Amino acid sequence: MSLSLSTFFAQTIFLIKLVFKAGEELIHIVRIRKLDGSSRQIDNDYLLASAVGNLTIADASTSIYAYLENTLHMKILKSKKNHQC
Repeated sequence: MSLSLSTFFAQTIFLIKLVFKAGEELIHIVRIRKLDGSSRQIDNDYLLASAVGNLTIADASTSIYAYLENTLHMKILKSKKNHQC
């Protein structure tokens, strides 16, 4: 799996589809999942930086949900998948 993690500040273009406010610091995680050496799926996750503490690439490479639930003791109610071809 290939993985990158970066931070940026929310702009109007992101506010249309997501629930963030302009100027909020976000963490963008891109994970490329592979099968038999070929890229099969790209995951783009946007998380509110102030809510996820010190999330690291190591945390994101295993399970973001496990980090949120087990380390930060958050309860995940739902997530939204956006499938585009």
